[in-house]
Amino acid sequence: MKNAVNLPVLLLALGLFSCKPFQFSELKPGSPLRNPLPALEPVLLGSTPTPYGPPLPPPVFQDLNVVYEREVKSSLTRAGGDRYGYAVCRVIAERHRPGALWLLSSAVLLFTPNLLGYPAGQSRRWMEVEVEVFDAQRRSLGRYSGYGQAAVPVAAYWGYAPDDAARASSVRAFKAALSDIKSQMDRDADRLSSGLRAGGPV
Repeated sequence: MKNAVNLPVLLLALGLFSCKPFQFSELKPGSPLRNPLPALEPVLLGSTPTPYGPPLPPPVFQDLNVVYEREVKSSLTRAGGDRYGYAVCRVIAERHRPGALWLLSSAVLLFTPNLLGYPAGQSRRWMEVEVEVFDAQRRSLGRYSGYGQAAVPVAAYWGYAPDDAARASSVRAFKAALSDIKSQMDRDADRLSSGLRAGGPV
């Protein structure tokens, strides 16, 4: 009886150890603005409590900070030269669901299908993000908010392990929200560039 109980656990463990590792390509920036802004200093808030909520968990903050710095330097602005202000980012709201229904269906089948790549779970993430652009005098030139969501499977071979799936869903939802914001900033690019240059370099 004891061996029968341990078998599903062993099968699940074998399946999860076969998951692919977190792909650092997840941290690549998205497509650039058509009219990039003058260089800005990227600032991501969230390592400490804010009026918007508790701090982001350190691993999540580190990933999002890498993504945001790359987005600002490679996607939002022109590379190099003087910096003309700040791009301050906040995660306004965030919600996560681990996809317990997948795990329940796997348990009913004693986790055997998971060895063939059937998902054992899913990390679903919703995120609201805000970016505010300040000139060198710290005057606000524009505030933009965007929404992103992502679903990342927990599965052997082609999916992630639970922790890495949660990590990837955070990054993907954040990048989707930034993409929403960038489309808004693109329409405002001329006005923002003029305001930043009028304020002079930092």
